[in-house]
Amino acid sequence: MMRFRPLPGGRSPYLTDNSSIYLNIADLSFNITKYSKLVVKAIGTKYCSHIANGKIVDADLDEYQQYKRKCPSFSHDALVSLALHSSVARQLPSEDCFIFHSAAISYRERGVLFAAPSGTGKTTHISLWKKNLGNDVSIINGDKPIIRINQWEGSGGCAMAYGSPWAGKEGWQTNAKVVVDSIVFIDRGDRNTIEQVSPDRVLERAMRQTYFPPSGVAKVQTLELLGKLLSSVRLFILSCDMTDGAFKASYEGLFGPLLEG
Repeated sequence: MMRFRPLPGGRSPYLTDNSSIYLNIADLSFNITKYSKLVVKAIGTKYCSHIANGKIVDADLDEYQQYKRKCPSFSHDALVSLALHSSVARQLPSEDCFIFHSAAISYRERGVLFAAPSGTGKTTHISLWKKNLGNDVSIINGDKPIIRINQWEGSGGCAMAYGSPWAGKEGWQTNAKVVVDSIVFIDRGDRNTIEQVSPDRVLERAMRQTYFPPSGVAKVQTLELLGKLLSSVRLFILSCDMTDGAFKASYEGLFGPLLEG
């Protein structure tokens, strides 16, 4: 797992509303030229920097007023975060990236995405991984990691999972990246079982977990990237409860027998 360097000094009082700042995510640097103080306040300093560490892409808060009308009870910071998320997400597919609704962890430099509809228990499940494996597990993002598809001629490709500021109510996220080894689709069940499956078994599920931008071109690009993701990693369906037995079933399905103690 590789980590990135944030903006130093915590709060940044020297920023003005028209200062330029970079939101460094997924080896991209989103250039924010207006309202940068608002962005740092809403997003925090972990992803913000005065220095670009990747390809520069422009971002904005143009959809702020639209979200304010849709979500009048939301806080100012939440509206800024939503507007920035929308701007970033629209541009990701042209950079071979997309947002995949899941919890991304790194276990000994191997990335696992746990995907499930909201309320199914993916947060509880990755908590079990942390409980049982401690510091061997790092949570890259608890809700909306960014996936990048890296292709190279003649050798297929690999998928990388990146942390992002958009991490659900728990706020579990790290500005880091890891190669994705597996995706586990979680179902709630009375017995703890796991099965390795082919991409066609989980395509519909995966599409429901994928953010598709409004642009038709970006939707097509996202669908192509999703297909590459599913063809480059191991895929599993886990039926489980919320006990330690669920962790044991998923761990052993992914990595083999669990050594006690």
